Amino acid sequence: MDDPWDFDDSLRIGGLEMSYRWIATAAAVAIALAGGWFMLTRWPDAAFQSHEFVTGVGEVRTVNLEDGTQVILSGATTLRTSFSPDQRQIFLTSGEASFRVSKDAARPFTVLTAEGFARTTTVGSFRVRRGPEGTAVNVDDGVVDVRPPNGDESRRTLLHRGEHVLLAP
Repeated sequence: MDDPWDFDDSLRIGGLEMSYRWIATAAAVAIALAGGWFMLTRWPDAAFQSHEFVTGVGEVRTVNLEDGTQVILSGATTLRTSFSPDQRQIFLTSGEASFRVSKDAARPFTVLTAEGFARTTTVGSFRVRRGPEGTAVNVDDGVVDVRPPNGDESRRTLLHRGEHVLLAP
């Protein structure tokens, strides 16, 4: 007696014989590739890369970010990175970090805190410290644009080597 579940799963197209399973696998791969392409080209936020770094009291940690920027986190520091095709953002929630920024004119490098933000598009190095007195920005090399959280142009400060500013809470 013939088994009702035993059947030939092949398909003949022209002179080529293919299995239905092979056709289904090829279709699934094509759909996955098309979906990935759609996500990356239509929804740029899907390309965001985010990481969080935390140090304990007295701990110092050096981190090399995916864009080549070097970050030195002082003790009791928490920061999160968010990189996309058009921007590089660092959210410093507590502590102090030094940044040796790699050049990428197409993607500004911005450090954000509750009191404001510091942004550069050039190669350079600067430090940002977040404490009870506010956010302090010190420039070691390069040019850094510092503004309050709302980006108010009238309160903008351009800092050069050796200059610093304190953004009060």
